[in-house]
Amino acid sequence: MKFINIIKTVALLLSPVLLFLFYDQDTLSQLAFFGAIGGFLGGDEIQDSINEQQRYVMDPWNKAWDDLFGEGGMQEQTFEDYQRQYQEMLDFFESGSQQAQEELRLSQAQEMGYLDTGREESMQMLGQQFDQARGSTQAQNIMQGLSNTSWGQQSMGAIGEQQGLAEAGVATDYAQRYAATTARQGQEMANFDQWRIGAGTAMQGKFAEGLAGLRGNWAARRQSNEQFGASLRGGWAERNIAHTERNVGVGLDFASSLLGSFGF
Repeated sequence: MKFINIIKTVALLLSPVLLFLFYDQDTLSQLAFFGAIGGFLGGDEIQDSINEQQRYVMDPWNKAWDDLFGEGGMQEQTFEDYQRQYQEMLDFFESGSQQAQEELRLSQAQEMGYLDTGREESMQMLGQQFDQARGSTQAQNIMQGLSNTSWGQQSMGAIGEQQGLAEAGVATDYAQRYAATTARQGQEMANFDQWRIGAGTAMQGKFAEGLAGLRGNWAARRQSNEQFGASLRGGWAERNIAHTERNVGVGLDFASSLLGSFGF
């Protein structure tokens, strides 16, 4: 502090010489000179106080800005959390839909298995019925002495024909069932795929809408903070300009008084 006071005292003592040296300089040089005189005459302490007050106000604002919009700040974290949560939801949907589709496929296979079982059992029942009919007819033919006659042979042949017609009817019925079931199952699977694709597309649309809204909210928040920061910086700039003008005024007054004391 003593060293600074000595420098100021020496500067004030040399100010008449400096004043004559700067008298013919350009306006900016003169303003800088008079401002320096004003700074020596107490303006520098005031400027230090203004700078300290500015740091007291702006440092927290700068920290808040970095916390919100800086690297790793709240804005970046919010977007990362949103995208992570959407991806988790999408993964859950994909795994769930795949499991549901597999269950549908198993259910359809089981249904086809039931048809296979039903066809086999129907054929077996027909075989048993006609075997019984053959046995009964054969017994009657033997009892009546017709087993080796053309009548007996025709009666046994008629049973075979009836069995063939019955089995053909069962086969046709199940073929129609197979065709109808296959077509229905194919439509069910197509409908499921269509639903899965539509649901996934809708989820992506909702994600895009949410992301756009999130960006809009943060853009508005950033703009508001930028405007507030600009207002703060503008206020401090005006205060610094005013203080600079004050230093120049003090320097001019001092120079005028000094020149007056020398008879100028």
